[in-house]
Amino acid sequence: MFSYLLFFFLSLGQIGRISFSNQEINIYLYEVIVGAWFLFLFFKHKFSPIEKSLKTVFHLYLFFGWLYATFVLSLWRFTIQQNAIALLYLGRLSLYFLFFLYLNFDKKFKKNLFKRGLLLYSIFTIIFSIAQYFLYPNLRNLQYLGWDPHQYRIFGTLFDTSAQAAIVGLLILFFLFERKIIPNMTRYALLLSSVVTGLLTYSRGFYISFLSTLAVFFVKTKQFFLLGGILVIFAMGVFALPKPFGEGVNLQRTFSLESRLRDNREAVDIFNKSPLFGIGYNHIRAVKSNDQQSLESHAGASFHSSFLIILVTSGAVGLVLFLMLLWRLAMTGKTGKYYILFLSLFSLFDNILLYPTVLLLLLLILSNSSERKIIFRT
Repeated sequence: MFSYLLFFFLSLGQIGRISFSNQEINIYLYEVIVGAWFLFLFFKHKFSPIEKSLKTVFHLYLFFGWLYATFVLSLWRFTIQQNAIALLYLGRLSLYFLFFLYLNFDKKFKKNLFKRGLLLYSIFTIIFSIAQYFLYPNLRNLQYLGWDPHQYRIFGTLFDTSAQAAIVGLLILFFLFERKIIPNMTRYALLLSSVVTGLLTYSRGFYISFLSTLAVFFVKTKQFFLLGGILVIFAMGVFALPKPFGEGVNLQRTFSLESRLRDNREAVDIFNKSPLFGIGYNHIRAVKSNDQQSLESHAGASFHSSFLIILVTSGAVGLVLFLMLLWRLAMTGKTGKYYILFLSLFSLFDNILLYPTVLLLLLLILSNSSERKIIFRT
């Protein structure tokens, strides 16, 4: 029951979001399920998952210990409201990883039920995405709430083309690697639909990171002919994409590159003021030089790169610990490194790794890998 509810609410994306304090505080319906499921597992296993994972995933505790330490050190620089909001977002990040630990520890975790839930989520995601593309081609009517229009692009229920592309990329990799969970014809249909959906996001960061990940996978498995075929098909798909009027669907657009460069320079400037401890997690909106339009935007509290966000908020030490944690997560199974590689490359262009829905889906997929117990091996 938990699995189906979790994936259904997860598929709702921003539609299943409840906002407070002028959208600075957001709670998703799927987080209610995550919280309830975590409490169930906590009362069942108490502190055993934490005690047994201290040695194998010590990087996780180091990273979060540093995040909380730098947050405490930054308290005096911000208002009570700013600190409270930052703490809530740090609490969300902690909940996701605690849920990941307890879910992996639970021996009665039903993987087949979980995979069926993920299959339903994939179907919902594809249906919602295609329906949005034809019936709701832009978000201009929601610009006053801080959303970019994303005209003639797939943004799905997440209202964000990059996050939607990241979700689709994770699903493609999952169905590529997990060949035994569903019949081949269904799997091929889902793979093809997901690829088309990803192409229609017009996200160049997705194109680069996804193709790079596939290249590493096929080279490592020595499937060079298949790699060449996929590259040709992908290139033909990009060439065949609809080209309606609008800068968003122009793959040679430069305004987004210029915006990212300005964003990166500002992140480096803020980092230089506090290179060791950073400014504290999720305090970016308070120090970023936003104009009124940026303040109302959902991007006003972050930078385009997830790694820059960690660097600015927790300093150089925090970034090193974050990279160590990613490396450890990549080792949770035979295919874990490809999911991490894909999202890490994508996160150089957009804030993908720290996007709530993407991060939770990543942890759920890693929990569903064939070697999910590896984090408790000594």
